[in-house]
Amino acid sequence: MNLFSSAVLSDVKDDLEKIMNECEKKDIFSGTVVTYTDGNIIYERSIGLSDREKNIQNENDTKHNIASIGKLFTAVMILQLAQEGKLDLESKISFFVKDASDKVTVRHLLQHTSGYGDYLNDPEFSVNPVKYKNIKDLTELILKEPLKFEAGEKFSYSNSGYVLLGGVIEFVTGKSYSENLTERILDPLGMKNSEYEYKEPGDLKRAVGYIKDITGKFSDNREFPEVPTPAGGMYSTAHDLYIFGRSLLENNILLNDDSKLSFFTEFSSESKVDLQQIFSDPDGGNVYAGGSPGINSMLMIFPQKKTVTVILSNYDQAAINLEKNITDLILKGELNLPKPNIAEYIYSVISGKGIEYADENFKSLMSENGYVIKNDMLLNQTGYRFLKSGLTDESIMIFKKNAEMFPDVANCFDSLGEAYLIKGDKVNAAANFKKALEMDPGNENAKNILNKLN
Repeated sequence: MNLFSSAVLSDVKDDLEKIMNECEKKDIFSGTVVTYTDGNIIYERSIGLSDREKNIQNENDTKHNIASIGKLFTAVMILQLAQEGKLDLESKISFFVKDASDKVTVRHLLQHTSGYGDYLNDPEFSVNPVKYKNIKDLTELILKEPLKFEAGEKFSYSNSGYVLLGGVIEFVTGKSYSENLTERILDPLGMKNSEYEYKEPGDLKRAVGYIKDITGKFSDNREFPEVPTPAGGMYSTAHDLYIFGRSLLENNILLNDDSKLSFFTEFSSESKVDLQQIFSDPDGGNVYAGGSPGINSMLMIFPQKKTVTVILSNYDQAAINLEKNITDLILKGELNLPKPNIAEYIYSVISGKGIEYADENFKSLMSENGYVIKNDMLLNQTGYRFLKSGLTDESIMIFKKNAEMFPDVANCFDSLGEAYLIKGDKVNAAANFKKALEMDPGNENAKNILNKLN
């Protein structure tokens, strides 16, 4: 029996349509939304252009770059190997990856507690990212850097860690990551529109990513070529991703129940709940996000409601902005229409009332207008949008607010230092880079800049 009555289900469909109509009217979302519940897709719609230059519409079979959602596939394959008895989550990764730390376990990598950093921030990688087309090349780059902290000491989101997990998968199976992905996930689930391969820009079935600046001007993301890795970057459709989410919710094609428990408890070794408790929690749910310049993806699984929603967008931050509206609708039955991107809202406040007003009233402006800041990434990305638009003082204000809200995140101070440097304020730049380096001794960017400033 469906957990939504027919009347409620009709309301949910109507309200999803209202949400999408508002997105289309305000041009704050471009992409596809799919919502599935208890046996049926109840809503599926695409809006916006997949290629603005060629005037190509987004369709339900348009392929989007799903960014870090790809990490979920890597995690599932690791859990599959564990349930097959081919590895243990407590295994040292040095057994599988030559020259890797012998203090880091597979579980550390899954949980982002390994101490490995982010190869995307490596200056050597940035020079020519397309050069690194396989796990071996990326691993050599990753292992040049020392651990940022002792394994297990704390959480630090790590793209490098998931590349290493890809290396573990290849070592254990003797097959490429791509072959494993196809054989273990895509083919068993019939995900026929998902691709793990690099292509030059121009594929008409792949959406072009767009970055909308705070004044409303668009630029595409073709200057940010992304080769898929076990950390993200493959292409899929909203329909294919819903099939993936549905499997985790409803069947054991990918994972048995013990492995699902590990998946839904963030790979905990000491879970105090069982799968049934997770699936019956009325407020429970797992929300996964991925994003990079011009692309944004969300996979939302609400077990108690037997509901999976996928949001894929080729607008910067657009999926994450829509997530709360849909979550409130599914879990609480509340219809809240989407608002403009947070950067565009802050810009409108500054344009109308000035930077001092925005600075002094920042927290109340956010809360009273429904903008929820859960982590440092949202304001960090917002600050860079202002910086890219030449609004340096405004970006400094935003980076300062981020550092006040998340004082334990080194990247907040690194970004603030960069904004001060662009302004020409070397004193404040140095002070913030120094603080970032104290918090994260492995921050090569901060080291290099401080050496130049000194």
